[in-house]
Amino acid sequence: MAAKNAHVKTKRNKMDTKITTGNAEAAIKDDKAHMEYLKEDVLDDQKAGGEYKDENQTADEKHITRLAEDVRHDASFLTKHWVSNG
Repeated sequence: MAAKNAHVKTKRNKMDTKITTGNAEAAIKDDKAHMEYLKEDVLDDQKAGGEYKDENQTADEKHITRLAEDVRHDASFLTKHWVSNG
């Protein structure tokens, strides 16, 4: 007996989210929004200063890099598995 969604192509991105042809666009949008939030957080860290400014900024920048890699991988997955309806 075949699995219910056997026809759905999937992969896991670096954040271990199951990416399918049905949710790739939403995952990309979510990752981009998260990156924008983190960029604002970096700016806030710069303005606020404080003892852990550099540490917090570096952590946010690394997180932005990982999200950007996810977006790139998700977009590549979507391009490879895009089903044309036209």
